[in-house]
Amino acid sequence: MTSRIAKGFWRKVKILGLAVSIGQPKKGVEWTPQILLDSQISNLFHPQYEADWIGILDQQVLIEEWKQKLALNSPSIESPENTLLQEERPPKIKNLGELNYYMEHQYKSILKNISSTDFLLSIGGDHSVASATISASLKLQKGNLSVIWIDAHGDCNTPDISPSGNYHGMPLAHVFGLFKKNPFSWMSNFLPIQRCVQIGIRDLDGEEEKLMNSIGLKYFTASQVRNYGIQQVIKDSLAYVDPENNRNIHLSLDVDGFDPTFVPGTGTLAPNGLFIEDYSVVVDEIKKCGERFSSMDLVEVNFQIEKEQTLKAVKEILKTTFSD
Repeated sequence: MTSRIAKGFWRKVKILGLAVSIGQPKKGVEWTPQILLDSQISNLFHPQYEADWIGILDQQVLIEEWKQKLALNSPSIESPENTLLQEERPPKIKNLGELNYYMEHQYKSILKNISSTDFLLSIGGDHSVASATISASLKLQKGNLSVIWIDAHGDCNTPDISPSGNYHGMPLAHVFGLFKKNPFSWMSNFLPIQRCVQIGIRDLDGEEEKLMNSIGLKYFTASQVRNYGIQQVIKDSLAYVDPENNRNIHLSLDVDGFDPTFVPGTGTLAPNGLFIEDYSVVVDEIKKCGERFSSMDLVEVNFQIEKEQTLKAVKEILKTTFSD
């Protein structure tokens, strides 16, 4: 195996705001992109990244458009709830039609506005958006993509085993192709399970944990991070998902992966999480991949729950990732 040599990480950063909350029940995450835009976060980036916003996809606007098309019975809209026969409908996912419409727009927006040499920063929004981000990134990178997923939760339920029906607990299972029936016709790019490692896991649903273990999904719990050390965890993770040092890396960062004392403004808090010092080690190691570090999600930030410390934390996360 070749050595991992540090290179300059200088892709042009394009920021896509994903103002969507319908993958889970708590309001607030849909306002995060606008708050961060108003806070001029692009000023936190090193000038060489030329960070710029593509825009913000507003769920209110898109859902209203979706409803109008349904009312007109337009054949141009693909709604799983309308187009599938009763016996062919997938198991229940809350807000399925709305999510399908929103995330198809997200997917197409990425492919329209991002090149394979840009860096995509998707700012949510809830973690539902990750399946569209990863699917689009797989297409942009011609399948050459691996994922580091930081989260307190597995997000690996299928509709059959989800205790809530909330899609933000399912995107990883979906992007692995584990759904019995794929309810999103636009989504055709799937990630091999061995191309993903999760870090910080500490709150799994029972059937979800059984599924993750049965498929061989590699993950490090928060307690394992403490036992092994974050440096060893991220090095082992990158060696696993990128053994030949030739794959593009996507970082999917759910802020509930952090300890609630650092990021209190998120909807599903779990104690004993990561701290900024851990994240700094993780992102520094990923940045050694150079321009193969190609995309990132920053999700589940909810300023309605808590703003002062959370905004400070988000800025610190962004500076740690992009200020040098």
